[in-house]
Amino acid sequence: MAQSRLAVLIPNYNDAHFLPRVLNSVLSQSKIPDEVWVSDDASTDNSLEVLEEFSRRYPQVKVLRNAENAGIPENSFKPFYATNCDYVYTLGTDEYLVNPETFERAVALLDRHPQAGLVCWDYAAVLPDGEVISSQLQPHPGYLSPEQ
Repeated sequence: MAQSRLAVLIPNYNDAHFLPRVLNSVLSQSKIPDEVWVSDDASTDNSLEVLEEFSRRYPQVKVLRNAENAGIPENSFKPFYATNCDYVYTLGTDEYLVNPETFERAVALLDRHPQAGLVCWDYAAVLPDGEVISSQLQPHPGYLSPEQ
């Protein structure tokens, strides 16, 4: 059986300062996504320069650019129409992945439970200085059946 394909979708607007952290966390996973779509909502900062550099270095990184600011809903959903991967994961520019096996474990879990429509995992809200201000941590990953 071929391994399922994964796309990561990241909406962006004027978050050039966050892009390297989020993209590096995605591209350093043990299972690197097949596609990383960043939808830029006509940013006025240097977001496009940062994205162009990443797309030169990593063929998985693809940039969708709105000519005019379309707003959060349209910009966030635009990458869903660009991918045809089996699974998608959305990530905000101000978020990043800590566990380097996140995608490997999530895809394996979804492949084992094809009736599942969603995988969720732990998160922590962290201030720029590294202070954790809230978290939802579980002892191990789990699965809820559709009945649950």
